[in-house]
Amino acid sequence: MSLTKKTRTTTPILMAEAARRIGRSVSWIRTWRASGQIEATEIDGRHAVTLESLLDFAAIRPRPRRRPKLRLVVDNTKNKP
Repeated sequence: MSLTKKTRTTTPILMAEAARRIGRSVSWIRTWRASGQIEATEIDGRHAVTLESLLDFAAIRPRPRRRPKLRLVVDNTKNKP
C-alpha cells in the first residue's frame, strides 16, 4: 500500500491585497497573521500571507452581520399655526 501526501500550493500575497480580496482591513489580516491563524510569509522582505490559508480562515470566520441602524428624523422647519 502506497501513501501519497498531497501538497498544497502556497501562493503568497501582500497584506493589502489579502485585505482587499476578502473585504477586511489590513489590521484584521495583521492580527490573525500574528496569532498564527493565517500562514505568514514574505515577498521581497515585505509581510505577506498565503492565499490558501487566508481563504480557509475567511471561510470559517465570516463577517459579522451588522444590525440595521434606527434613525430618527425630526422635521422642525414647520411653523406652528
